[in-house]
Amino acid sequence: MSRSFSGYLLIEDLFDNFPDTFKPLYNEAQSLFNPTVRIVSDDCHTLLGKRVDLDFTLIGRTELSTDKVLDRDSISTMLAAGTYKVSIRTPSHCTATGGICRKCYLATTSGTGSASIGDMKPLKSEVISGFYSFNITRDDLSVIIPLSVDDVDRVEFYYNDDLYAKYTVNTTDEDQISITFERTFRAPLRGEAEDFVILLEGLDEIPLELEKNSVTGDGDEISVRAYRNSTSPFVTYLAKTYAGSLLGASPVDSSDLPIRLGLIKERISAPKLAALVDYLEPYSDYIPATYMSYIDSIKDPLERELYVLALYAVYCDVGE
Repeated sequence: MSRSFSGYLLIEDLFDNFPDTFKPLYNEAQSLFNPTVRIVSDDCHTLLGKRVDLDFTLIGRTELSTDKVLDRDSISTMLAAGTYKVSIRTPSHCTATGGICRKCYLATTSGTGSASIGDMKPLKSEVISGFYSFNITRDDLSVIIPLSVDDVDRVEFYYNDDLYAKYTVNTTDEDQISITFERTFRAPLRGEAEDFVILLEGLDEIPLELEKNSVTGDGDEISVRAYRNSTSPFVTYLAKTYAGSLLGASPVDSSDLPIRLGLIKERISAPKLAALVDYLEPYSDYIPATYMSYIDSIKDPLERELYVLALYAVYCDVGE
């Protein structure tokens, strides 16, 4: 198969829908795509960051050069001054040894929870599936967000540019969807609460409690940023390798890996790789012999693991 963008499209969601027919491989895939990392220091003082377009979707992110959280006013000022690119902190650019620092972790999660040195924190690769901003009044304390449950895994709510709360959408099967609520420490309730209702297509009402006295009717603004989990950074990494070329994939730009590459590779031991290859043996009759024989020549541990997982994802259903 020749390497092409269409080849990439064929495997683009390969890992997003990873089969669970064989639990050891499924569990390993989930561990790789959703790593848990230790907070090892307060601040790594990194000089590295992700260069992105400057717009209001960056509200709540930490600017690298100033170490300040971006809000609507600072973004408007920078845009007016002709600044259209900015570098932000991300865990994949953290330079802490043996894990990530607290500041790089909170810079990505926007402060949705506490983080102390020694804590083990889960991180996922995410893409923004929607960003909405609107004013609210006492006469209209609800809004419909045009997103379906398939588009949303996590939602952040900003109230007047302060991260106010986070909801996580948990889908166990087609008939069971639950919402997990987590209020951020940045916005504690001090007075009587008043429900502001968010409506997502396919879901029941999501109440967002706002402090009753704070809803003045003028100038109060809610920003909603929705995220969808995505394994595309891992697919892109594989597509850049020779193993990816065997699958016909041409690499495209993608979001960052959830943590820096070195930390991911440190987790992949030689015994683990050998076990993963052994797991493929029952399916060897269905996998082309040239694909199987190439595994032993792969030196990069992440390339090798992703290649094995890709072969399993493509061919396991044939063998079941």
